[in-house]
Amino acid sequence: MSGVSREDSAAVSEPPEVVGVAAEQGGRAAAITRGRAVTSLLSRNAAVVALVVVIVLGVVTVPTFGSVDNFRNVALAASFIAIIAAGMTFVIISGGIDLSVGSTYALAVIVSAMLSEHGSVAAILGALIAAS
Repeated sequence: MSGVSREDSAAVSEPPEVVGVAAEQGGRAAAITRGRAVTSLLSRNAAVVALVVVIVLGVVTVPTFGSVDNFRNVALAASFIAIIAAGMTFVIISGGIDLSVGSTYALAVIVSAMLSEHGSVAAILGALIAAS
């Protein structure tokens, strides 16, 4: 035996100690532990569980909900908020917390909508000027 003493090998070969627990107490304790584990798992992943439930209900109730076009439209609608969230993440991490981004975004959208009758260039420039 290379590098293992007799005492170490004897300790490794011994079976682990068995702990005796009364049947009714062990069953309750195990059930409580399992319940807490499931509750903890659900509370940590509640948003994901809620999202899955909403998607499944949508697919079951509305046949076109699960279409590729619908998911593309949802992704496009959420992409603007995702871009703002990514930018705000860096702002918050760097310590320069600025909570006025939402209102600035709303102002830029309104200015862009008002200027859209004058063309795309005017709408984009107006939104950029309003947001800066």
